[in-house]
Amino acid sequence: MQRKAYATPKNYLDFIHTFIHLYKQKKEDLSKQAERLNAGIIRIDEASVLIQEMDKKLEIQRKELG
Repeated sequence: MQRKAYATPKNYLDFIHTFIHLYKQKKEDLSKQAERLNAGIIRIDEASVLIQEMDKKLEIQRKELG
């Protein structure tokens, strides 16, 4: 024989509060991850610009040397 499970208004409110807490926590975690990824993308873009500048300087130096 199975035991019956009753869902009382308090159970429902506890569930809602727990859900909201987990939602906020997950949203904060995802926000932090997005910030880290955006910072990484910015660093990659900056490195790309530096590499392009260094390539131009290298071409100039190659022409001067030979």
